[in-house]
Amino acid sequence: MKNESIKTNLSYQIIYRILTIITPLITSPYLSRVLGVEKLGVFSATYAQANYFILIAMLGVEYYGNRTIAVCNSDKELKVKFWEIYYVQAIASILAILGYCLTIINLSPERKIYAACQGIWIVAAGLDINWFFFGTQQFKLTVTRNIIIKVATIIGIFLFVHKSDDLVKYILVMAGGMLINQLVMWYFLLKQIGITRVSMSDVIPHVKPMLKLFIPVIGLSIFQIMDKTMVDWLSDETNSGCYYNADRLMNIPLGVITAMSTVMLPRLAKEFHKKSCDVAVKLLTKSAELTISLACAVGFGIGAISFEFVPLFFGKEFNLCVVLILGLTPAIIVKSMEEYIRSQYLIPTRQDNIYIKAVFIAAGVNIIANYYFILKFGALGAVIGTNIAEITLFIIQAWKVKDKLNFFKIFKKNSFYFALGIIMFVVIRLFCNMTNYGNFISVLISIMLGGLIYVTGIIIYANININSIYHLKK
Repeated sequence: MKNESIKTNLSYQIIYRILTIITPLITSPYLSRVLGVEKLGVFSATYAQANYFILIAMLGVEYYGNRTIAVCNSDKELKVKFWEIYYVQAIASILAILGYCLTIINLSPERKIYAACQGIWIVAAGLDINWFFFGTQQFKLTVTRNIIIKVATIIGIFLFVHKSDDLVKYILVMAGGMLINQLVMWYFLLKQIGITRVSMSDVIPHVKPMLKLFIPVIGLSIFQIMDKTMVDWLSDETNSGCYYNADRLMNIPLGVITAMSTVMLPRLAKEFHKKSCDVAVKLLTKSAELTISLACAVGFGIGAISFEFVPLFFGKEFNLCVVLILGLTPAIIVKSMEEYIRSQYLIPTRQDNIYIKAVFIAAGVNIIANYYFILKFGALGAVIGTNIAEITLFIIQAWKVKDKLNFFKIFKKNSFYFALGIIMFVVIRLFCNMTNYGNFISVLISIMLGGLIYVTGIIIYANININSIYHLKK
């Protein structure tokens, strides 16, 4: 199979991530007003519950499968490895579905209906084979199918969701779209590699390494899911709904970073496997600058426009989201950097133990901080807990790899982008405070102003620093 270049694959991923960014900008204002803060809180809580079983269904296959497929040397090995790994995923998925059914039996009748619909996500996870196409670097195929389904989902929301009682329809549109997407990908997979028989003795060796990568996934879920669950338990549906929207918005920039890691992971795994360390280090150096520059741009940018953006897109009942978004800005930037270390170095080099230990220490910190601060401050407490936990995870990972990948040196080398992000934030806030154009015009001008400041800053920096990835070599 022909491998596309990193630039081509990254372009495909960025196109999809841009659509992912646009989607909530289109649907969130509508859903916030149609479903309301309480129904969105119910959606957040039931989706979080289903997510625990989605993790079980995937069983660490996203990283393990991607990495294993990336280093296959022949089509025959590719076919065999896929089916060996997928059988483990299939068994885990069946157990996850059965376990989920048992957990929702005792829910209230209304919650039980919502939870049952959310179960479709678990079925879709059991059929999720994107890791195969990522491992073979077939990003064009996955992205084009994802874009089609994403557009269909947006249309479905506007066609079927019209009032607060339509929460079930909203869940079915979202989860059903994901299920259809996975079924379509199976058509292309079977067309490429067909069905290959494998023995159970060859399947079993994959269980241990998959479980090993599944352990930190559980820990990461505490960051990504437990905060929503704990807000629902320890606070109220209004706080839960506001936190859902704020978290969803602030995770948008992470999509771009994740896209880069998705593209880089199989390529770096292959380079390290071939002992081409010099090539891998050059890729890591370039990727680090791109990661930090993008994270600072979108992190500080979204934080800067949140005052005008929230009432415009979510409505006045979501005003709490402004404080939550501002509070999550540091976490998003830190998350981007830890994602870089994890997905572009630790996993490709098979240093899973560092990843596991760091995640569980930070996860423990997250639970304790969440419990203490959510009781005191509601959704804002979850923001505080998230920041503390994310910084803990980053410091541990960066410290453990400092001899091979000195991220503190990388951080210092690219500190310009943090300063540029802060300058952009301050200028946008001064502009908005000194003008009175209304929320829509203010958001529009702020985005253009922020983009102008950041791009101008990069151009000036690239002309001074010839080693920058943005330097235009003659």
